[in-house]
Order: sequence, then C-alpha cells, then structure tokens
Amino acid sequence: MGASQEIADAAAAAMFAEDRNAHAMGIIVSAVAPGSATVEMTVLESMANGLDVCHGGVVFPLGLLVNGPLGNDAHVLQVCDAIERATRQN
Repeated sequence: MGASQEIADAAAAAMFAEDRNAHAMGIIVSAVAPGSATVEMTVLESMANGLDVCHGGVVFPLGLLVNGPLGNDAHVLQVCDAIERATRQN
C-alpha cells in the first residue's frame, strides 16, 4: 500500500469517526482511494419528499461527505443526481 492510500485511509477514518450525522443516517464509507470515496446509505420511505423523491436534505450530507477530505467538488453534483434518479418512485 502506497503512502497516498495510507493518507486517504487515515483521513477518511478520522473524519468519519466523528461524523455523528453520517452515523445517524446509516451512511457507511465502503471504499476510499486518493481523491475519491464511495459512500452508501439505504434510503428509507420516510426520507422521501411529497413527490416521492429522496429529500434534498437527505441527499446533501452524502455529497458533503464525499466532497470533504474524501473526494473533490465534482463529486457532489454526481452524487446528488445519481441518488435522485435512483430513488424516484414510479
């Protein structure tokens, strides 16, 4: 394992350990690499807005988590768009 991976792992572990909101929402960090991260969360029915789409207040913390030390600015829009599409109720 290279030094860059070790730094990424340490940064993710340190940040996530203190992220009470992420833990409360059931968010997990499933992969970390230098400059990127993958987070997962089960979207519950109670997280939908009046249009049966995952509420933005639920989506935004995922973007913030991967936008911080775990990733970069471009990921926020990708995360928000992907989650909205994946959680639409038909």
